[in-house]
Amino acid sequence: MMLSSTPAGDFLPVQAVWAGKTGGSLPTKNAEKMQEAVDRGFIFSSAKSEKKNSHFSTFFTMKHWVEDLMIAYIDLYAVHIGEEFRTLIFKDFPFIILIFVPGGCTGLFQPADMGLQRVAKHILKQDSLDYLVEIFKTQTEKGVAPRDIKFPSSLPILRDATVRGLVKMYDFFQTPDGRKIVQQAWQKCEVPGTNWNLSAECLHGKDYEKALRHFLREDTTLATEIANRCGATHLNKVLMVSADSGGESETALREEDQGNFETEDDSDVALKTVLDDALGIKLDVDNFSQHGPITVRG
Repeated sequence: MMLSSTPAGDFLPVQAVWAGKTGGSLPTKNAEKMQEAVDRGFIFSSAKSEKKNSHFSTFFTMKHWVEDLMIAYIDLYAVHIGEEFRTLIFKDFPFIILIFVPGGCTGLFQPADMGLQRVAKHILKQDSLDYLVEIFKTQTEKGVAPRDIKFPSSLPILRDATVRGLVKMYDFFQTPDGRKIVQQAWQKCEVPGTNWNLSAECLHGKDYEKALRHFLREDTTLATEIANRCGATHLNKVLMVSADSGGESETALREEDQGNFETEDDSDVALKTVLDDALGIKLDVDNFSQHGPITVRG
């Protein structure tokens, strides 16, 4: 799942990356909420990775992505800094200036990693719980004994079931509370011991503009590149958009280590609790699941 946002609080359409090489590995057009997802500009991409069953971003998915949205601020994921991707940008999208989060700083200067991924994944987790509860209730209402309840295990069915959660998550981030969360994630990207951060207020503030003008006088190469590509001499006139390859910090999860993580079910935790813990903000938002953990006996 590729999440992107702006310091002003905009949450951009989602790219969902699936393992596989063809359209057969993607949710079908009959998936619940698929039309809503398409209307919102979602992108569903197969990874076409050389690594079997990998759902991480590849050159193909990044190319698919950049053809629809400008990327100006990304982390040092291998695909992002690879020659193939950088050549694509320089050749086909000369108006885009790549600004990389320095290595080792993903957990400090990547808005998605600073809070958005955790909130987004919690909403998806709660919707997945609701999906299973709905199946449970439908069967019990038909008289099926709890011990005989059948949950789907087919990958195509479960894959289709993910679309509704993505739409719900995206729509939440379009609300006033959602925008506040996005803005807070950017503000949390700060230089320790200073007043500098990636919030819109800081990036458009007088102190920032003064410091930027001083920096560009010192770094004439960067100033010339900005002027040639964008016709601007102020970096804050370049659209700052964050995109990550999966939201995990570089030290948290390498691709070859996927699957080696805890699977504790915390879907019953209130969303406002997650917001307070992840971003330090208190919002009286509704939970995205009306159900807690279910214990089936019988």
